[in-house]
Amino acid sequence: MCSSDLVPGRHPLTMDRTLVTIPGLDRPYAWEEGWAALPGPDDPGAWAHPGLAVLPSGDLLVVDADRPQVHVVTAQGTRRRSIDLPVHEAHGVTVEGSGTGLSMWVADPGFKLRIRGPERIFEGPRAGRVVRVGMAGQVLAEIGTPPHPAYREATFQPTAIALSGSGPDRVVWVADGYGANLVHRFRPDGEWLGAIAGGDEGDLRFRTPHAVHIDDRGGEPEVLVTDRVGRRIQAFDLDGRFRRTIADGDLTSPSAIARLGDLLVVGELNASLAVLDPDGRLIGRIGDRPEVVTEPDWPNWRAENGDLVRTPRLVPGRFHAPHGLAVADDGTIHVAEFVIGGRLVRLVPA
Repeated sequence: MCSSDLVPGRHPLTMDRTLVTIPGLDRPYAWEEGWAALPGPDDPGAWAHPGLAVLPSGDLLVVDADRPQVHVVTAQGTRRRSIDLPVHEAHGVTVEGSGTGLSMWVADPGFKLRIRGPERIFEGPRAGRVVRVGMAGQVLAEIGTPPHPAYREATFQPTAIALSGSGPDRVVWVADGYGANLVHRFRPDGEWLGAIAGGDEGDLRFRTPHAVHIDDRGGEPEVLVTDRVGRRIQAFDLDGRFRRTIADGDLTSPSAIARLGDLLVVGELNASLAVLDPDGRLIGRIGDRPEVVTEPDWPNWRAENGDLVRTPRLVPGRFHAPHGLAVADDGTIHVAEFVIGGRLVRLVPA
């Protein structure tokens, strides 16, 4: 690796480090940026829209801000390798298996966001798919548009994947957050098992079901769906039957979700991480900075010449637009933000 591979202005041994408090925990965390040796974008207008995942080894999968690639990064910040992906955007990434059987499921909404001068460009057909990819980049399985009547008009634009069960009971849950506002259930071979539209046909219909998570903290697992525009999380059993809403009205824009011990961490696109207790109650926020959301061109910035550019308003200890989220076994919280060029933050137990 040479210095030209790195994000401009960064060195893998240079990082911002600020102490932050995690609600519900009695130990401080260190906010770290600049810790990972990631390649800088070729396109200065590449708008990062990424997923994250932690491998069984503890390494982190980081989706590239520009290219259809995912990088394998160690806890020390070294990039082991990069894997090319046959997608427009690896919006959501979920890991399956271990050892030589390790693979990743990738949700591709079918477009890549780019900035061209003053304009926002959706590069791609905006019709997506789900692919299962081996660690050498080979395609192992593919799921296309489900046979649901909603797709007579809508397009399939999946945003996230979760896996439940094992063996013959294995189910692939796919959130179509940008398309028909449905969550689908599939067999790993692509057989469609059905869809859910939310807890009810009325007020509980999904409005941008952006992320899906299997919550196994209790005696019986639940499927949690972040209903972003609905400002809540919806919970279902493993057969897709509605159970309850969580933090309804207490959330602003739930876009990602992960377990931290007995707590849930929710990535809120509107500039914070929300922390929920074991009963689903909001107990606090991390890095909250709600004022930036009111800026006219958030999460980007309008330059004097009218062009959209990377925002100069990124501040250590404060979030801007959390999008990807993954929690490691040691409690480290990884966050990737929705900004031009990308921003990778980790919160490490101090």
